[in-house]
Amino acid sequence: MDPHYENENEYVYEYVYVKEKPAMKMNRKFRIFILIMYGSGLLLLSLSRIFRNSLTDFGLGFCEGLSVTAIVIGSIYFCWCLIHRTNPYNLNKDTKK
Repeated sequence: MDPHYENENEYVYEYVYVKEKPAMKMNRKFRIFILIMYGSGLLLLSLSRIFRNSLTDFGLGFCEGLSVTAIVIGSIYFCWCLIHRTNPYNLNKDTKK
């Protein structure tokens, strides 16, 4: 038996109404923190590449590791925003349009 669509957000399957779950929302401060961390990761990676010769091996590895971690976390956030169809740079209360 195929589902019969009545609205865009609900469908009937064997006479049971099922609604879609609302999209998860992130805290505004957490989104700001992730964007700042992503930007600082990019900045730290570029600075560690510029000052590669003047840093020790430990300092260079620490800076690159920290920056790559921040960039990966920011990329995960961007993927989350892509899946939920939200603008990652829109920091208003209502992010879904």
